[in-house]
Amino acid sequence: MKFRASRSLEGETLRSATLTKEGAHWFVSLLVEDGVCTPAGHGAADAAVGVDRGVTSAGDLLDQVFTAAEKRRAVRLQRKLSRAAKGSASRNKIRRRYAGLRATEARRRQDFCVKTARGLAQKHAMVVLEKLSTKNMTRRAKPVEDPDSPGRYLSNGAAGKSGLNTAILATGWYRFEKGLTSVSRYTGTQVVKVPAAFTSQRCSGCGQVDPKSRESQAVFRCTSCSWTGHADVNAAKNILAAGLAVTACRESAAPAGTAETSKQEPAGNREELLLQPRLESPGFSRGEDVNSSNCRSMPSIARSLSGA
Repeated sequence: MKFRASRSLEGETLRSATLTKEGAHWFVSLLVEDGVCTPAGHGAADAAVGVDRGVTSAGDLLDQVFTAAEKRRAVRLQRKLSRAAKGSASRNKIRRRYAGLRATEARRRQDFCVKTARGLAQKHAMVVLEKLSTKNMTRRAKPVEDPDSPGRYLSNGAAGKSGLNTAILATGWYRFEKGLTSVSRYTGTQVVKVPAAFTSQRCSGCGQVDPKSRESQAVFRCTSCSWTGHADVNAAKNILAAGLAVTACRESAAPAGTAETSKQEPAGNREELLLQPRLESPGFSRGEDVNSSNCRSMPSIARSLSGA
């Protein structure tokens, strides 16, 4: 079988090869040892950004491009597929068309996550994300038995939960996080994850937490200081402030030469750190654990090599 090499492997040690099939096409991914080490420092040492899974603290909206026509086409093919007779040539034809549409969507999602992660890592020395468990967030709703009627079940909102699960998986949150972690080894970017609690209810201007401040999905109007802005941008700013606070706590709490545990947040008054003037300046301090003095080679996955 012929294949097209999308990049040169000269001077790199081949570790493994994975052969997969997507639709009618075969792909082989090569795992190689490229000998590249994590740089000692980032080119933009004072740049930091918070990301609310699609929105940055700088106000940039990161979104995939799925046209309305493609969404309507997917729904139309699903309806045709459900009505076609099983085992018929028409059903197989519709199934191939629908699978091709979904494969295009998956490739576009992967391309978006990889390019967005690389762009953020190249421009910022620290990227702060929410600590989210996508696997737990996208679980099916548990059935609720009716105590008065054995064998029957009450409404559990499964339809709405299914739609939410589809929306979360379509955005590729986990893939974006993995891509950012991978590319950070080449740029020296520090990836920090903070708890997501109250980030969408906290005002980035005064620090007041009130669920009523978020009027809608896109509008945030603080009930205390009347600050108004985009709700997701406000959450991204809170995520960035929490990341800076955690970094400052680690540096001040950990004695010199002491190993740092990743399971416990060091002591410190996080509420005071969120409102320090430190947030007004673009600079920040980085922990010593970001760039290890031991230079180790890192494996990199070559781009997929497709065959006819």
